[in-house]
Amino acid sequence: MNGIKTMKRYIILYFSILTLIACTSSESVPPEDATPEFIEVKYEAGVALDKGYATLSARLTTDNGITVSGFMIGRDEVDLSFFKAGIENCSFSVRVDNLETETEYCFYARVGNGLNEIRTRLIRFKTGAAGTSGTEIPDKPDNPGEDPGNSGEEPDNPGTGDPGEETDNPGTGDPGKDNPGDPVLPPDGVGITISDPLFMQYLLSLYDSDADGKLVNEEAEAVETISVCADGITTLDGVQYFRNLKSLDCCGSVWNGSLASLALNQNTSLDVLKCSYNQLTSISLPSSLIEMECRFNKFQTLDLSGVPHLKRLDCFGNRLENLDLSGLPELESLTAGMNSFRTLDVSGNPNLKVLDLSDSPDLEILYVAKGQRIEEMSVEYNVQIKYKE
Repeated sequence: MNGIKTMKRYIILYFSILTLIACTSSESVPPEDATPEFIEVKYEAGVALDKGYATLSARLTTDNGITVSGFMIGRDEVDLSFFKAGIENCSFSVRVDNLETETEYCFYARVGNGLNEIRTRLIRFKTGAAGTSGTEIPDKPDNPGEDPGNSGEEPDNPGTGDPGEETDNPGTGDPGKDNPGDPVLPPDGVGITISDPLFMQYLLSLYDSDADGKLVNEEAEAVETISVCADGITTLDGVQYFRNLKSLDCCGSVWNGSLASLALNQNTSLDVLKCSYNQLTSISLPSSLIEMECRFNKFQTLDLSGVPHLKRLDCFGNRLENLDLSGLPELESLTAGMNSFRTLDVSGNPNLKVLDLSDSPDLEILYVAKGQRIEEMSVEYNVQIKYKE
């Protein structure tokens, strides 16, 4: 009997120790060690004194450890500038003046500690005389990919400025001076931010290796190829976190792609880009790019000065009024018909072997270098070919 009682005591003690361990392991993270999360982001936009303005505000769960806070804002994700905003009681706000009227802008809130950063999704608004406002509640970890939308509610705290007052220095920071060249990664275990819910759904279906409903840094860095139909996808914001991406195909089906801008300058491993059949008017490119196909978009200008290694370019069917190829010494193949430029100079492209300028009724003069040998060339019969030294 004494043996049985002793055994019972050991069993009770054993389960008591297990209970104690379980309770200890489930203790909540101390507040000072908690990772900040966005609770809500608000905006109010309108027109005052014939100029547009926007008041942006954001609220966090905690502001511990945060050394920088503010908003990235611009007409699209290609030309975003940073406006600092001091944080107090887990909230920060800024008013941006001197915006264009009746113009669509986009922004996101971001905070960091010098090593890591968290941010919200891209939010769009329009500066109009009637005024607009909205609130976005960021996704929870167990509810990724859903689009919360804008509630249309009036912000409780629209900011520090009076919409009737014009300021010479918009916001509280100097725009553009704290706009990092490389994406600052979120803390370990925190998912990267993807603004478009359809794009996020696509990425999760292929690259969420542990099926936890988010993409962490390690999962994003393992991706080298993305091929997604851009129908219904309005932005690829967040693709900058895929730092080892080599090939990106985001073409729409014929005439149905929804992308209007692409910011890819931070994807410094990208070799191949295909983005045809969208609505693109602006784009930023990485210096690593070798091949680019952007047929049937709405480009009026195309800045190629930062892609010196580009070998193949197909920009057929855009609205280009000028095409500067002077910074492309390695260019081997160019398809650029059905555009609006009247002259084209390929004399600075000594490696050019294939030149297709068919369906170019506006083209009048083609400049080539003396002795330049282009193996395959297609131009309209009335185009003058002039030689440059």
